[in-house]
Amino acid sequence: MNDKEQRGRIETILANEIFKRLAGNFTLYQNIITSKSSEDEKKIVRERMETIYAFQNATGIADSQLSHAEEWRRLLEKMLSECENGNFTEERFAENIAGSVIGELLIKEAQITRKSSNKPVDKILDGVETQSVTVNEVVFFNFNLNSNTIEINISPTTLKGSETIIKKIMEGFGIIAKELSKKGSSLENVEQIKMTSWLLGPGFDDKIRAFFGNDIQLEDVTEDSAGDVKKIALKYNRRSLENFLNEGKEPEIRRLVMTKADFIKKFGS
Repeated sequence: MNDKEQRGRIETILANEIFKRLAGNFTLYQNIITSKSSEDEKKIVRERMETIYAFQNATGIADSQLSHAEEWRRLLEKMLSECENGNFTEERFAENIAGSVIGELLIKEAQITRKSSNKPVDKILDGVETQSVTVNEVVFFNFNLNSNTIEINISPTTLKGSETIIKKIMEGFGIIAKELSKKGSSLENVEQIKMTSWLLGPGFDDKIRAFFGNDIQLEDVTEDSAGDVKKIALKYNRRSLENFLNEGKEPEIRRLVMTKADFIKKFGS
């Protein structure tokens, strides 16, 4: 790779939204760890950062790419050390990634976003017992023909602006509500809709109730299954990351439960 090609890759990475979020988290780590006075405090902060950025949690790169875990570990160690010495910058990070397999994976992953299928949801579901169904760039749900419950998920997204994201969530929920209300639909026997997310935590109560209504049911989630959801929160919410690195405080995860009738009433019109 010549200098011009290398510079082009660096510029591509610097403009990458996933990279920007990742670099921002390392910048926060640098600010926190360099503010600690004792080696014991620094060790604790580093261990917390390492738990978040094990390879499979690093940038959203698929588990199928775990053969590159060792390369990521070397890169992670280098970036953590640079942060601890106060030398981390976005530019330096991009330079380190640009010529690596990790850089290639990051660029490819950024180009793959959840997109709504050309097929209607009912055609996607037709004859399939269990699957994850993508509704649009933000909303997907897990479905099993033998269950009376669907689990709705909000996918991490590079879409900008809360209004844009909320619009996409409303659009996705509307599509699901329409399918739930159809006679003969694969979702006809669904009775309950669930959603587990850090976005349902106590800090978002006002927005949650404005969106779903005041009579919604929210359950605290403490089981191990919340672990992946917590890691998403730590990667995508700067305040959660700061609280975790400084105090070890994990994001609160809650589960929303709605009946089919309530969901259709709220989002079906």
